[in-house]
Amino acid sequence: MKCFLLIFVLLAFVSCGPKKAKEEEVPLLGNSNDIQWSQPIKPRKQYDEGEMKVAKNVCQSFQQKRATLSALGGVLNLDFSVKTKECLINGETVRPATGVMTSSRAGEIRLESQTRGVTLFTDVISDNHPRIKGFCSSVLSGVAPDNTVQDGLIRYQVNFFQAAGFEWVQIAEFVEVRGQYYPSIVDRVAVVTDYSALKKDAYGFVKYRTLNRPCAGSNVGNYVMQEWL
Repeated sequence: MKCFLLIFVLLAFVSCGPKKAKEEEVPLLGNSNDIQWSQPIKPRKQYDEGEMKVAKNVCQSFQQKRATLSALGGVLNLDFSVKTKECLINGETVRPATGVMTSSRAGEIRLESQTRGVTLFTDVISDNHPRIKGFCSSVLSGVAPDNTVQDGLIRYQVNFFQAAGFEWVQIAEFVEVRGQYYPSIVDRVAVVTDYSALKKDAYGFVKYRTLNRPCAGSNVGNYVMQEWL
């Protein structure tokens, strides 16, 4: 049922035809690697030297985060600000939240909200996250991967870049509509690395994470932005 509703929303975008790119940009901080809801997936490409450099730095920083969590006994309390924009609702809601980050022996990292009524992203992005594990493995081995993978009916594009003072990883999810793949979710993460901070203990932690989805009849979409304070 969820898949049907998502395809219905995407069909609404596709049927409306092209609009100005400015209106269709996913409204994310540091949006230099834009996704337009009404535009199909871009051709796959191999990481170039610049993207490999950023990806390597990000993946190594993720490894440092796991080492930091391990040194702290696998448990860390963190404070966040959560900004939410819902479909068909004007304005945003902003709420503070406290979360507990835990690390398992297998290297899985989870985040649980300790603030009633405020949800945090439970799947912490790291080099062991299922969406980027293969990319980090290739990059850290010195092999430049293609940015596009297929997982069942879903196609993903994963890219690394620098913008707004941070190094980022963007995970875009695409579903098939009328024989072409259109974006359904854009997950963008600003990672603390030596590019943005001097304190090594902060490397690999996420400063901003924004999850965007399209809204039927709107060029803006909805989003949740989680900021580490």
